[in-house]
Amino acid sequence: QRGVCRSEPSVRVRAGLGWRLGPADADADRVVLRLADRRVDLPAALTPALTLLLDGEPHTVRELDHLLDRSGRSVLVRRLVREGVLRRTGPITQHPTTNRRAIPLARDPSRDGCAIESRERTELMLGTASRVRRWLLIEQPGAWGREALTESHLPGGIATSLGRRAEAAGVRVVLIRRSAAPTPVHPATAYFVHTGQDHRWAERITFDDPHELHELNLSAPASEAPPGIGELVTEPLHLVCTNGRHDPCCADFGRPVHRTLKQAGVDAWECSHIGGDRFAANVVCLPSGVYFGRVPPEEAVRIINDHDAGLLELAHYRGRCHLAPMVQAAEVFARLEMGERRIDQLDLIQSRRDGDRAVVRLAHIDGDVEVEVDRRRGAPEQLTCGDPTSTPWEHRMVAFRAV
Repeated sequence: QRGVCRSEPSVRVRAGLGWRLGPADADADRVVLRLADRRVDLPAALTPALTLLLDGEPHTVRELDHLLDRSGRSVLVRRLVREGVLRRTGPITQHPTTNRRAIPLARDPSRDGCAIESRERTELMLGTASRVRRWLLIEQPGAWGREALTESHLPGGIATSLGRRAEAAGVRVVLIRRSAAPTPVHPATAYFVHTGQDHRWAERITFDDPHELHELNLSAPASEAPPGIGELVTEPLHLVCTNGRHDPCCADFGRPVHRTLKQAGVDAWECSHIGGDRFAANVVCLPSGVYFGRVPPEEAVRIINDHDAGLLELAHYRGRCHLAPMVQAAEVFARLEMGERRIDQLDLIQSRRDGDRAVVRLAHIDGDVEVEVDRRRGAPEQLTCGDPTSTPWEHRMVAFRAV
């Protein structure tokens, strides 16, 4: 019946299950789901459905409607349950206002994934932090689609309106959650964040009804001073991108990092897309605006603890989001030259850009330094698991000098 909420049984991949999906060795029409103790051979046409079911979030059989016919989806789910890959979970309530059946991003089974490919070609991460100064983080449990804001359990009208208003205000909206389980949270949490060089702050807001998001003043994150709309946050916020429907690598590499941080008692949120899928696992710290990439689970706690103590792990440092990409690159090059890990001991004074070359002057406690960098387009690469090829910028240090 139209407009009526509907509850349906769901399944999700077993917690802690190690798996890898790839092509069969000698048959292009088959894919192999490799488990620790065995392999499951399946038709290659099932790859999109497998990608959806293995993303770690709960799913109903109905979510496979656009991928398989009724018989095919039932047979696949029963097979994976029988093989111990999936387990049955509680019902999911389907809301008529929510775009719950988003088409997932399917990884080509012939590829290892954009994150592994980026590592294998030794792509540098420096200068790749997304350019953001104004943030709105919204707690929204449950599954997210490729476009998380409009493909979540947020009522569709609210999500669409909020997205338009945020774009007009220059605000980056990111969904956050403690769990992928679709259990409602009351009250839910939101954060306004401002990330700048000289002024940084975060304020916490709570809401009981998503319709309250209509009332948010989206000009607030532009303020250099905390606007007093919510409670001032004095501890850093840690976000780990786990949005597997935006890119499978974000789930493959992000979820183990988030799980490790959670087990260690580190307060961290799962978050939707924050940029740089090929550098997964990606971690963003706010309000410092520090982006880390290729964070391994075994080093995640140390990297976060060092950051909170005012130190950067330079091997995983992508840049700070308030800076332009070429300035980010210059700042990272300078830190590497000087061995400078202290976050607040290197600040931008000025930058002069001429086409694809820039001269960046930075203030340091031991004296100013100047870094000259240039950039060029690299070879065409697939920078995500599903998008067409594009040519990323490559940054190079031309000169470094004390001034």
